[in-house]
Amino acid sequence: MPATLPQTDVLASDPVVRGNHEARPATDDTTESEGKPDQQQALHEAALKLIAELSLPRVLQTATDLARQVAGARYAALGLPDGEGGLAEFIVSGLTEEQIRAIGSPPRGRGILGILLNDPRALRLANLQQDPRSVGFPPHHPPMSSFLGVPVQHQGQVLGYLYLTDKADAPEFSAEDEILIQRLADYVAVAIENARRYQRERRRRQQQQLISEISRKISSALDPDAVLGYAARLIRETFGYYAVNIGLVEGEELVFRTGLWGPAVKVDRHLHLRIGHEGITGWVAANAQPLLVPDVRAEPRYHPVEELPHTRSELAVPICWGNQVLGVLDVQSDRPNGLDEEDLVLLESLTPHIALAIQNARLFAAQEQEVDSLATLLRVSQTISSLMPLQEIMAAIGEVARQAIGTPRVGLFLWREENGQLVPEQAYTTTEVGIALFRTLRGSWADFPRLSSLKQKDRPVAIEDVEKLPANQRAMGEQFGVRSVLAAPVTGQGKWFGLLALADTRPRAFNQREISLVEIIARQAAVAIDNARLYKQAEQERDRQAMLLQEVRHRVKNNLQTMVGFLSYVMAHRHEVDLAEAVPAVIERIKAMAKIQDTLSAHSAEPVEFRDLVAKAVEPALIVPREPDKSPALEFRGPRLLLTQVAAEALALAVNELVLNALEHGQATKITIRTKLQAGRVTVEVVDNGIGLPEGFDLSRDAGLGLSIADGLVRRSLGGSLSLTRSRNRTIATINLPADVLAG
Repeated sequence: MPATLPQTDVLASDPVVRGNHEARPATDDTTESEGKPDQQQALHEAALKLIAELSLPRVLQTATDLARQVAGARYAALGLPDGEGGLAEFIVSGLTEEQIRAIGSPPRGRGILGILLNDPRALRLANLQQDPRSVGFPPHHPPMSSFLGVPVQHQGQVLGYLYLTDKADAPEFSAEDEILIQRLADYVAVAIENARRYQRERRRRQQQQLISEISRKISSALDPDAVLGYAARLIRETFGYYAVNIGLVEGEELVFRTGLWGPAVKVDRHLHLRIGHEGITGWVAANAQPLLVPDVRAEPRYHPVEELPHTRSELAVPICWGNQVLGVLDVQSDRPNGLDEEDLVLLESLTPHIALAIQNARLFAAQEQEVDSLATLLRVSQTISSLMPLQEIMAAIGEVARQAIGTPRVGLFLWREENGQLVPEQAYTTTEVGIALFRTLRGSWADFPRLSSLKQKDRPVAIEDVEKLPANQRAMGEQFGVRSVLAAPVTGQGKWFGLLALADTRPRAFNQREISLVEIIARQAAVAIDNARLYKQAEQERDRQAMLLQEVRHRVKNNLQTMVGFLSYVMAHRHEVDLAEAVPAVIERIKAMAKIQDTLSAHSAEPVEFRDLVAKAVEPALIVPREPDKSPALEFRGPRLLLTQVAAEALALAVNELVLNALEHGQATKITIRTKLQAGRVTVEVVDNGIGLPEGFDLSRDAGLGLSIADGLVRRSLGGSLSLTRSRNRTIATINLPADVLAG
């Protein structure tokens, strides 16, 4: 509610004049009189104008002008304390703009003005220049003699000081003038308090509007940097802070990536602070607590920023999601004590909305990355399924890898070993100099320690900054003009073909998703390269190896069509499938295909023993860590089957899907595979002791991804049928096949 008007005539407790002349007690006339009628009218009108005004700057200027008018002074001023013994603002009346510019900086509260700052009582002087406490006037300041100073107080708190000089129609100000100005000061105090309350209420409404607007707008932003930049700009524009910045926790650092939103424009540079060691915001990020600093000059944790030289006070609030600190919202003022508890309440009400927007943006980015990963694998599978020449396959795989990881350079290098020496065979790179350098390389494994490490460990190597390597390991980086490298071995079927290397011209830390994706692409490349070589050999020896050529084509087609089908299914159902589990599922099936390829390659065109092939195909699924008492067991029963390579491959993949389904969905701990030969038909049963089929299960209607793949392989590739039944807490998957799947 508005502050009430003063009810007493005179609030000053000591009407005795203090000055450079002898103190005089007030007469009866001065203690009782409230001024002449025209002065009373002027004071009444002044009170009405002041109380009606809600703009604080206008209140201050109007009060100064009215004080000069009521007291009949040539000059008047209203000073507001800064809380440090000086004046924060100084509003004047009676001076021209030209005079104000000539005087320059306003007074700081020394000399006669400082007396009221230290002793807030009325002060009346006949000639202030003759007072020994006077410090004189600056150049170009008009001469002044008589002086009257009165504090502006509200409920015991000093809000400001009214200063008047040079009584227009008398040598000095009278006790009556003092009473009138004291009464006016009381009205001024009420007006200031009302204006400040109005400002606070208006600020509160702005806060609510800002919170609503930020929540609405940033909740739809899908880029974390866009969320932070928009929030910082909107907060600064709404509340006029000197600077607003938002930093995110990245490892051991607090990083301000969206620029520094300062007094003029956004400063586009990243600021990195060590959490717990640098800056007020670094302390807040480490302790998950807000910190309000009234004066940064007295704060040892303050970290000055070159672009924000006028920071005097600072407030930092953690942005938390549960118990996790995501970042820090930091605002700064160019005045000491320029931030208070109201600002803290505002920022603490904003940070939950910012945290939610950050989490939403991060989840969306993670989802997009998973989709991109699956799309990349799909492109690799589709690219190599056409059996292009080896060089074209290498170029296609290299470009897919480069686009997926976002590096400017890529190299796919194939080596062969002759008499203990590594010899360059073929290469694809984005630079001619890369191919030229590659062709000059010769030597043993000892001459290439990085290649040797890749071959032995059979996993990718990531180098964030080549220049930080020992001097003897920097040569390749300097020759290729790169700073960071991600290299993965191209291996498959127990063979080492070479390496896939992606490089950037700047330091870069590759994340785990990028490393895993490149590893998968490299393994796919190994299969494609091996198949391309087999295809080339088959073309060169068509007459002698016609059967092998046909087999390779069929194997490649089956493998890649299976993977393309699987990936296409995942992409088509990406809103229903957990994408975070889809990539591992792709890897498991690639491993199973690799096991089958290993066995088929060893047999060439010979018949394949079904039991051995299936045991190797399902091996990756059986060795996945599980609870000790639930380690799955695999058992074979029935006669051994010798199958054609085409039938063996399709049947092994189908059985692998049934085993995976029993383990993942049926929670089986024992799986039995039974084979039967009856009346020109071949029957394979996969029996598990899991939880069984759901009531009313229909394969054509309820099959998931794995069962759909198995059913498609049996029907389309083998010309058979697949059915599922439940018998005494057991699930039995039955595959019926024609006899032509048997060899011989």
